[in-house]
Amino acid sequence: MATLTDPLTEEQQLLIDIVWTTFVEHTRFPNFFYVNYLMRQQGHDAVKVLYSFPVVGNDQVSHGYGAVGWYRQGYTPEADGPVYLTMAGLYHLQHDQRARDLARCLLAYMQHLTRAHEKILDNPFDQPNTTVKLSDVLHEIDGARPLLNDMVAIADHEWPGMRFNKTILTGHLGALPAVDCDTLDLYLAEVTAHLTPPAPPEALSFTEPRALLRALNFLDVTYELVLGETLVDSPPMDRSSLLALGVDDEAAYNSGLIVLTDILRDLKVPGRSPGPGLLRLEAHLADKLPALDRDTVHQAVQLLDQIRVIRNSAVHPKPRPELTAAHHALGLPFPVRDFTSAWDSVRAHAERATSDLQEAIQAARR
Repeated sequence: MATLTDPLTEEQQLLIDIVWTTFVEHTRFPNFFYVNYLMRQQGHDAVKVLYSFPVVGNDQVSHGYGAVGWYRQGYTPEADGPVYLTMAGLYHLQHDQRARDLARCLLAYMQHLTRAHEKILDNPFDQPNTTVKLSDVLHEIDGARPLLNDMVAIADHEWPGMRFNKTILTGHLGALPAVDCDTLDLYLAEVTAHLTPPAPPEALSFTEPRALLRALNFLDVTYELVLGETLVDSPPMDRSSLLALGVDDEAAYNSGLIVLTDILRDLKVPGRSPGPGLLRLEAHLADKLPALDRDTVHQAVQLLDQIRVIRNSAVHPKPRPELTAAHHALGLPFPVRDFTSAWDSVRAHAERATSDLQEAIQAARR
């Protein structure tokens, strides 16, 4: 996968050079119609070139973050909208002294934003003002004053590192929790790491039909041996047997999810809040077993709870962040189309998480 710092193609570099040279001459980014005209003279499709740049952070901003940005109407760039550069764009202009100086000054400004943000630690009760006026710190940044207008133009679109108001020349930290980088390489590495979502868990296969039932039984037996009580309230055989059966369609898939969710909901854990027994399990085990590996239990409980969220998709199929996250956690696409594979993956993840719970309880026994 291409990254923000990978070498550019000839046409990508040409487009950045067109935007930059216009900006240097006018301290203003050119509009798309102008860039498009010059690119066409060189035999290139400006739209295709714009969309060819690597981007990150599409889940936070629809068009993501890349070396070049533009305004658009649907897929097509607005003819009278500017084509602008970001810090990632400046990275590909390091042969130019002005671009290097501009990047250095902006990184220094973001370091000031980071220090202002750290004032939150001074008092847990009074929220401080974490914004920083650019004019207040220009004298502290070597060579920044002549580049003020340039800094404003780039800062206006540099949302990973800062949120900047170009009207009052004030900014605060953006998507990154902190920026303390002296070089563009390090800054863009942090941007990429922070804005790149983790790879989705694999869709697990489930080759042993009785594995999940066996894992639930082992969990119940271990819980009783260690704590002297039963945990799993087994449903009637005609329902629990669904956990050992494959599915061919959506109806069977949903039936299996319902049975599994009900078992997890009805775990016999003392207390009433939260409602599902599964969600009371971690605190109960931590109270009874001081040596408990709480991180392992927490992760297992959270994963099993995603099955409840997925079950709800049959009733509320509209995409929501928590619904897509639940499918992601269990290695499933959203929406599910292949119900046979999806059910196998749900059972495999559930069997693994249940086994993790059983092993954590056994390891923590007195």
